[in-house]
Amino acid sequence: MKFTKMFPIFSEIALIKLLDQLYPRIISQIDRDPHSQTYGSCDRNHWMYRLHDFSSGILQQSSLVFAEFYALFTSHGVQDQMFLKKSTAKYWHRLARDINLFTLKLLKRNGYLDEYYPGEKSFAATVFSCYTLLKSALLLEQQEVIESKLLNHTANKLLKRTPSMAANQDIACAAFLGLLSKASDWKVNEVHEKISEFINRENFGCQFSEYGGFDLGYSSVTLNYLAYMDYDETFDTKEHILRLGEMCSYYITPSGNYGGEFGSRSTAYFLPFGFVYAATLDKNLTKTVSVLDLAYNYLKLDDRYLMHYCLPSLAVAAKFLFTKGNVESVNNCTRENNAFIKVDNETKVCSFKKNNACLFIALNKGGTLFLEKDSQAYHNCGYIIKRGAKTFATNILTENHVYNLENMKGEVFRIRIEGRFYTFRIILPSTFKTVVLRILGFMGPVFNKMFKELLIKQPIPLRGVSFIRDIKIDKDKGQVEVVDEIVNLRKDDKVFKSPVSSLRLVPSSKFYQRGEEDASADIFISNKYYANAKFKNTFEV
Repeated sequence: MKFTKMFPIFSEIALIKLLDQLYPRIISQIDRDPHSQTYGSCDRNHWMYRLHDFSSGILQQSSLVFAEFYALFTSHGVQDQMFLKKSTAKYWHRLARDINLFTLKLLKRNGYLDEYYPGEKSFAATVFSCYTLLKSALLLEQQEVIESKLLNHTANKLLKRTPSMAANQDIACAAFLGLLSKASDWKVNEVHEKISEFINRENFGCQFSEYGGFDLGYSSVTLNYLAYMDYDETFDTKEHILRLGEMCSYYITPSGNYGGEFGSRSTAYFLPFGFVYAATLDKNLTKTVSVLDLAYNYLKLDDRYLMHYCLPSLAVAAKFLFTKGNVESVNNCTRENNAFIKVDNETKVCSFKKNNACLFIALNKGGTLFLEKDSQAYHNCGYIIKRGAKTFATNILTENHVYNLENMKGEVFRIRIEGRFYTFRIILPSTFKTVVLRILGFMGPVFNKMFKELLIKQPIPLRGVSFIRDIKIDKDKGQVEVVDEIVNLRKDDKVFKSPVSSLRLVPSSKFYQRGEEDASADIFISNKYYANAKFKNTFEV
């Protein structure tokens, strides 16, 4: 079966057309009135809707988009589109510069940018937006930014950071430090050592892990910033690009799907530049990467995430292909027909591929699985128990899940996963909490760690109840049998099929995924199951 993409990832013209379609959405997020006090803010919820009292610094990344537009249409002879036209290039030039000046104003307060509340001093917002701030300023030769002591002040703070549980943020920090060091010959040796520390991440089981596991969407961000570094010639990251590029490309489905609930943070998006750049280094990646569905990915994103690193990456990829378009375009791809099973002990994902079908099973998330066959997607995210006012789920990332793989006979394999139900403390907004959060904001980022402990790192188990998922894969027949058992239910427990939506608060997740409608039909277990419940499903792959 062949798949033809409307926006093939290795076509610079296709990327321009997609950017043209998205242009009204992104520019509408920016305060473009030069007489406004918030001119240059990219946070529409602040300057337009007045929904919060500060401008989120992480959204300032869009200056790089307009700087790349300017370069594309003035230096590379790109033809006019419906919205993107050469006659508008001077406007983009001015807008990008003024966005950068507004970002400097935000940075001036304490050397950091805020993302979710004033005084937060967000590491993520700071490193991502500082990179795009400096990168766009270099493209536009904006000396007042390039020579600003504010960037050095921020960089000095960042040099004190150590690798975190979020690889994508660490690599973005490394990219900013490397670019600043190169641009101003600043602390070259010290920066080189810090970049090596951020990239090597020796204390993490999975080198580019995200909060304890491998996540596809966030890994594409890491890959993207590794590629930025090599492209900027600030640090040789080719070895890491190839390694991570191969890991990520393995989870691209035949129809161009990528990511989902089987990843540690449940994300289902990708940044294209890292994939495009990796394919220039290894032609073996070209065929696999070429099927990525750009239109599906970008049209489903909300405006906030377009303003993040997603659209800047798309714009950088477009210019890269115009300037160094040495990627062999493969628009129509077929997959190999050989069936095989793979257990990756680093990503904690078991895979089964055959013909134009694939199956991914998260071994550390209660056996959460994703199946695609002939472009049809199927999700099975385990079960939810409602006990009183609390909700517990099986698809929670934890090292407490026990799994083993055995070859039963011939080409029949069995995966048995034993785990429990977990929940997280869900903090809903209220007037009182908002006031408290503002007060805490004056105390700086000291509470960030506490919030992450509550919302991300500390799942709470449901005592006494266990969950067993028994999966049998017949490699020759292409048949998968899933038998689930829930043990030690109480009479008042209500059990439902888990929707394609994690319990955890992960802003980058919960975008639309193909097949989520079919996966969200409730399964209710009545009280006749006093202790145990058992379910069986069979799939053809």
